[in-house]
Amino acid sequence: MDIILTIAIPSIESRKIKFWSLHDTIENQITASGLQKEVELIYFIDNKEISIGAKRQKLIDLAKGKYLVMIDDDDTVDRYYVPEVVAACRMDADTVGYYEQIHHSRKLSVITNRAKEWSEQPAFGADFVRTPFFKNPIKTELCRQVGCKDMRFGEDKDFAVRIKPLIKTEYFLDKIMYHYRYAFEDHNKKYGIK
Repeated sequence: MDIILTIAIPSIESRKIKFWSLHDTIENQITASGLQKEVELIYFIDNKEISIGAKRQKLIDLAKGKYLVMIDDDDTVDRYYVPEVVAACRMDADTVGYYEQIHHSRKLSVITNRAKEWSEQPAFGADFVRTPFFKNPIKTELCRQVGCKDMRFGEDKDFAVRIKPLIKTEYFLDKIMYHYRYAFEDHNKKYGIK
């Protein structure tokens, strides 16, 4: 059986506790759903020696699944994320869209190909709008076509802008699937800028 979904976690040494918590959550969902042969879980941990963009590119290169999604180490996912996302991937759209709960502001974001661009204005039943990027399962072949630039920050929006023209179809899960738990810290420290 072919791998349908690669779940990738970029991480850093100082967030190992958060990383392992997320890793175990996802691993448990994979096992409980009996999807060990259809879902691979990969990760890349360093101490900010390389940029987050370069790290994401390494994960794109390593992915064996038909679809690729990246979950940041300080975020988490819905308790039925793995089986529901795999079922959505089986619909064979270019991407899977869904809602994201933003915990620090208690707002809702929607990540969907129906949006033309990223916006801080309410739309589609959410407070903010994002076009597909790493937080969405996207066909790995499309991710490889655009790649991820070697950037310390802003790589997510850059990737979103460049992959948008390649995404033609979307399967939308009308629910919160991703939980964004942004940790406030000094900008340069967070992004490994000296």
